[in-house]
Amino acid sequence: MHEIYNREYFEDGLATGKSLYTGFRWMPERSFREAIAIIDACEIKPGVEAVLDFGCAKGFLVKALRLLNRDAFGCDVSRYAVCTADPSIRQFIRLCTPVEPFPFEGKVFDLCIAKDVLEHLEEDELDGVLEILSEWSRRIFVAIPIGDGKRFIVPEYNYDATHKIAQTTKWWEKMFKFHNLEIEKTMMLLKGIKDNWSHYEQGNRFYVLRGK
Repeated sequence: MHEIYNREYFEDGLATGKSLYTGFRWMPERSFREAIAIIDACEIKPGVEAVLDFGCAKGFLVKALRLLNRDAFGCDVSRYAVCTADPSIRQFIRLCTPVEPFPFEGKVFDLCIAKDVLEHLEEDELDGVLEILSEWSRRIFVAIPIGDGKRFIVPEYNYDATHKIAQTTKWWEKMFKFHNLEIEKTMMLLKGIKDNWSHYEQGNRFYVLRGK
């Protein structure tokens, strides 16, 4: 499954039908908007709290967070993305593997970011990932596209072949509760993230979670 996140996925996704990406690259305006939105929503203190972008791809959010004086790291299952990460933050990026799904042994993060990640899992994989995130981070920020159980509310999300979980808000919140994750904050819209789809008011959900 991890092999699908290759060069074609990131650079020619629309042409190949693998993803919505074409020429996945550093776009500072976008990455800074996302970083500031998460900093504000989660009240991340500069230079104090350690942050992990779980599913960081090429590390653009990590780069933006570090430029904003946040102690940010990243990991991803895509060997291609990790190997082509921005050179300025490459030392802070790790590869996730089936043998080592959390490649930061012994480190507990103050916040783990899972944006554009959980919907790519099979439902039977989700339990393990939520367990990892809750074990190795004190709080979790998640951005999730919402569906009706079969299809996503935002039509374009259905064109990404790697999108697997198109579940309802109620389903997700039940899943968080099952894993003893308390919902500290929930938002339908978060300015700076997924602004292109904000006209679909129910299309995305943003959560700040805390382990009990």
